[in-house]
Amino acid sequence: MKDYYETLEVPSTASQETIRDQYLFLVQAWHPDRFQNAVQKARAEEKTKEINAAYDILKNPQKRAEYDYLRIGQSSRSWEEQRRQQGEEHRRRREADAESRRKESERKQREQAEAERRRAESERLKKERVEAESRRAENERQQKERAESERHRKEYEWQQKERVEAEKRLAEYKRQAEERTEAERKRVELERQEKERMESEKLSAEHERQHWGKLKVEKHHVESQKRKKERAGPKLQQKERDEAESRRADYERQQKETIEKAMRQVDLERKQEQRAEVDRQRVYYTQQRIQKENVVTEQLQNKTEVIRVEQNIKRLAIIILAILFLAMLIGLLFIR
Repeated sequence: MKDYYETLEVPSTASQETIRDQYLFLVQAWHPDRFQNAVQKARAEEKTKEINAAYDILKNPQKRAEYDYLRIGQSSRSWEEQRRQQGEEHRRRREADAESRRKESERKQREQAEAERRRAESERLKKERVEAESRRAENERQQKERAESERHRKEYEWQQKERVEAEKRLAEYKRQAEERTEAERKRVELERQEKERMESEKLSAEHERQHWGKLKVEKHHVESQKRKKERAGPKLQQKERDEAESRRADYERQQKETIEKAMRQVDLERKQEQRAEVDRQRVYYTQQRIQKENVVTEQLQNKTEVIRVEQNIKRLAIIILAILFLAMLIGLLFIR
């Protein structure tokens, strides 16, 4: 009969808790998955079966009592047979343990060699990744520089186009302003001419009215004088004709002076209006030119500021890339 207490490696007086703890420990220690060799695995399976059979008997108090009764009844077997069986069992255990230790040592050596190979492969892959990362960073830097140069070129072309467009718009604006000024000047000239024409017509009408009035007065006076002369005689008529001729000459001279004075006044007013219009146009053009110069100056300042900021950003990016490249080189040196 097998000694289940010896199989579980507990004394016959052990408690149920001790037997259960020892059973769990032995099951874990002799689990077949813990062994790689087929012989050891078969031995572990056999040992596990023995442990399960022993625990199946000893965990039940009734079965344990029956087993103890039978075991005590057969205790009269010879001591030599027990010693022989124990020695055989001990020898088999030593051989199994030696084989297990040898297999475990070989497995550890293989694992160490595999770990060394994996470590070397990992270092090689790491170096390759670092080199690839360095090449990728260099390519990205070159691409960024090309893109930056292309962007600056496009920005410069855009600025040139904007400058040309601004000059075109300024020239068009000046041309339109000149056209408006010319149209305004023509309008003012037409208004002035119309005003002069109306003034001249008014003066002509007034002079004609005055002339006709005076002619009527003179005619009446001449007729009255004629009648007097007819009554007074030829000498008086000649004198009166001379006086009338003198008065008519004085009247014509006064009319001519009045017309000349009015024309001079009209010319003076027209020249003053022209000078005022020229002054207004000069002030208007000066203000427009100052505004355009201010706008262009502000645009140039803004573009200069943008270009300066972009150049600073580019310098900072180049410095960061250089620092990263140096860090990768230092990392490679440390890895080697």
